[in-house]
Amino acid sequence: MNDLIIGGIIMLFVCVVVSRIISEKALKHLSSEQKVNLLDNFSSHRKYYFIPLVLIFLIYVAVGRSFPYVGKIIYLLFVIFIIVYLIVMHIRTSKKLSQLKLPKQYLKLYAISRVVYYIGFVCLLGPIVVEVIPNI
Repeated sequence: MNDLIIGGIIMLFVCVVVSRIISEKALKHLSSEQKVNLLDNFSSHRKYYFIPLVLIFLIYVAVGRSFPYVGKIIYLLFVIFIIVYLIVMHIRTSKKLSQLKLPKQYLKLYAISRVVYYIGFVCLLGPIVVEVIPNI
């Protein structure tokens, strides 16, 4: 693992923390009733959010160990699946949030927190892809 990837991991953690702080500030723009409504509407989302990520990871590990000669390609596919998953979850979340008719200030801060979160993933996945692609 090179320094660029380690830097990407650090940036991911920093971006996740900053994203959480912004999300907490966004919640201050909601009434108690809106907060309860938000929690109720996203309860199943919170429960099952990581299941696809775990499955993608387990498939990646299983295929990588079973077919080590395709390791770099599998690694790239793993990154692509993570990106697709993040896009799908973003679209689902955005649709659900728009249906809840929440205050614009909340939605603005929430959007900023998501951008910071995605920047963290780009900081991690970018160096990984750059390192893997030339070696395929």
